[in-house]
Amino acid sequence: MSDVVNIAYGRYGKSQVRLVKVNRPDQSSTLHSVTELVAQVLLEGDFDMSFTTGDNSTTVPTDTIRNTVYVLAKLHDVDPIEKFAQTISNHFLSKYPQTSMVHVELVKTHWDRVQLAGSKKPHDFAFTKREPEVRVVEISHARGQPPSVRSSIKNLVVLKTTGNGFDGFPRVCVGYFLLIWLRSPGDKRIAIIVGENLLRVIVQLFIIFFFSIAG
Repeated sequence: MSDVVNIAYGRYGKSQVRLVKVNRPDQSSTLHSVTELVAQVLLEGDFDMSFTTGDNSTTVPTDTIRNTVYVLAKLHDVDPIEKFAQTISNHFLSKYPQTSMVHVELVKTHWDRVQLAGSKKPHDFAFTKREPEVRVVEISHARGQPPSVRSSIKNLVVLKTTGNGFDGFPRVCVGYFLLIWLRSPGDKRIAIIVGENLLRVIVQLFIIFFFSIAG
């Protein structure tokens, strides 16, 4: 009797799909905007035959997934990225009935206009990349269900030069002092001090000094 192997779960797709879209209000305008994305698209559905019998008739090639992202970016706005991610998921669900769920991740890199010295406005078509901060959207879209959308910011670095005090947190009452005496070879006494403010620390030091003389 031969063993039967069943595929319990699987998904596949294309990652690291890089694209840059330059937007122009019209062909004669020099005022450009730039959107850089890295996309990942993963499909779930009726693709088991590709693995069990070698039948690829239902399998969407990964190159097709990549090229579809490029075509959709050409035909649709890519910003906001949440809307573009749903455009991608809607396309694969409507185009391929064997697909039951689509997972889309878009990572957006920010480009800022170059501010020229002596100019009151930024340059129309020169940009600098803002790193390492990126915007990320992740969508899981099941057929017949509304998409689950999660947006986030990664690698955001924040620096404050003042106003960084930390207060208002729960405090643990440890009393005025806590002394733990440890005997070591040579009869040396070691005290561990736990204090909440300067006055209590002074009191603790005085008590340690008194016991060291008395001992």
